[in-house]
Amino acid sequence: MFDRNTLPPLLPTTKTILLGVGILGPMGTLCFRCFPDGYHFFEKLACRPHAVLHGELWRLLTAGFLTYPYHFYHFAFSLFGFYLFCPALEKRWGSFRLARFLMLTLVLGYAASIGWGLIVPSTSDLLFGPGAALAGAAVAWGCENKTTPLRFFFFIPMTGAQFAWCILGVSLLDLIYPLELTEGPVSPLIGALIGFLYSSPFSLRSPFSSIKLFLLRRHSKKKQAKTSSSKVYTLHAAPFSERAASDKNKEATIWVPQQKKEDKYFLN
Repeated sequence: MFDRNTLPPLLPTTKTILLGVGILGPMGTLCFRCFPDGYHFFEKLACRPHAVLHGELWRLLTAGFLTYPYHFYHFAFSLFGFYLFCPALEKRWGSFRLARFLMLTLVLGYAASIGWGLIVPSTSDLLFGPGAALAGAAVAWGCENKTTPLRFFFFIPMTGAQFAWCILGVSLLDLIYPLELTEGPVSPLIGALIGFLYSSPFSLRSPFSSIKLFLLRRHSKKKQAKTSSSKVYTLHAAPFSERAASDKNKEATIWVPQQKKEDKYFLN
């Protein structure tokens, strides 16, 4: 799908997410299947709508590090997806922005799944998995690399922009043909939408940057107007003749076209 030589090195946020999924995923599986009381550890990290609504908000983040405990495909696919898309995004965005983006996809994705569960009661009461973050990272990568060629499913040629729209389409199909997604059927769709909005040219920072630029320009104009509003200027000039020395206290009047007023200058 990608040339290994084109993948940037792993940066702090990518390392953190890979270590988190790589450690908590197998640990949660071992506790869930091998220990009598291990289910409680897994359940404490997963997203339970009832518990979240009662204030256990950490579940919205910790649930993103868990994977399906009955087979390894979910675990391997999660690591593979983060390894493909996050390094390039972190190199372009920076570590803090990528971390904020991944947390936003997880929190809003699980929040949407909780709301969806109130409408469709058949939704599972135990939600976990990084599906929202993976969908968001894939879409954001496609938007940031619109013309980059790749092979979808390793054999369908397309560009990064087409890949982003494919991910969004697959996320919509999850609502029409709901599978047993551990994150909930709506969570990947929310992650994909955030990926579109967070990346260029649909960056969520653009409105805030425009407002900030407008305020800075307005402040600059006010400061410039205040500086140019002075009416009296004092010029200190050394006398160049005896006549100038005798008339050094005389008052001179100069016309200023910009202000259309007479400003008085005193020659000392």
